[in-house]
Amino acid sequence: MGKRIPAALAFLIVAGLSASPLGAGQASAHTTVASAQPTYNEALERRPSSVALTFTSDIQTDATTATVVVQDEDDRDWADGTVLVTATGVEQALDPALPDGRYQVRWSVVSADGAPLDGSYRFTVGNVPPESNPLDVPLTEGRSDWFRAVAYVLVGTLLSATAYALWATYRRRPSV
Repeated sequence: MGKRIPAALAFLIVAGLSASPLGAGQASAHTTVASAQPTYNEALERRPSSVALTFTSDIQTDATTATVVVQDEDDRDWADGTVLVTATGVEQALDPALPDGRYQVRWSVVSADGAPLDGSYRFTVGNVPPESNPLDVPLTEGRSDWFRAVAYVLVGTLLSATAYALWATYRRRPSV
């Protein structure tokens, strides 16, 4: 039994170290937001006529699969009409009476491969100070790569620590 522990330890270490390069290639193929107008946390002097999102790859163009809601702090939706859906983006017209204030855009679409996508972000109109919430940061493709790398390092460290603890525990056992 003593020879099985080093083999299991080696397997866990190799699996933990190889997870990073294997997972990174697969995840980068997912559709993400390429650009947004207004941009994330943008402070606009005048009200925009619409909100538009462009994606990194095709989405389903059926208007029933896409929604864009633009709410103020009182939860009033300022979207005007139906959302315009193209192969790579959505655009939602806004009510011309949109006043100065803080707004949250909440959107959902379905990628061409059938995966549901959704997200939200904020912007301000007029002389309103933008919120300074550090957690209100969109997870863009560049940030998701960084986040994924940190997650792989943490998981690899956890697997290595677990493997070492198992190895140290079984190493101390006296042979019978």
